[in-house]
Amino acid sequence: MICHTTAAAMKVLGNVVVIKRNGGDGTAYPMLRASCSIGRNADCDIRVQLNSVSQQQCRIDVDPSGKAYLTHLSHNSQTVVNGYTLAPDEVFLLRHKQVLSVGERQFRWEYPEGSTLATTVSIGDPSADYKILVPVVKSPVLPPFSQKGGFNALVVMVK
Repeated sequence: MICHTTAAAMKVLGNVVVIKRNGGDGTAYPMLRASCSIGRNADCDIRVQLNSVSQQQCRIDVDPSGKAYLTHLSHNSQTVVNGYTLAPDEVFLLRHKQVLSVGERQFRWEYPEGSTLATTVSIGDPSADYKILVPVVKSPVLPPFSQKGGFNALVVMVK
């Protein structure tokens, strides 16, 4: 359950924090690579060994600007962000401290301390409810990062 390589001096792009069943914080997994997979498969960076979780449930990708995107990969199981259920292949821009539900397990996304993205949006703030509505097959992050291509998506407010 590690979202990084073994290089000690790599920059932390964010943290995936396990939320224990009692609501307390569990282990925080630092992302040192631009992508972190979550699912039941042994090859996933974060392995969730529950039958309600797909082999490849979802993936978090961090783009060169530091923004994190959650891609729902499963057609059989749900991935939920703060109560919103993602459609298969849907990409969702993660905000600081949003809660991801994968099966019965919950995680919290946190941007690194000091990041301009590490701000919690207040409830009732209209900017809190943005998601990407253009269907995409792949995450907007191009691994490895490249100056070629780009991400063209419509971002609108959802109420």
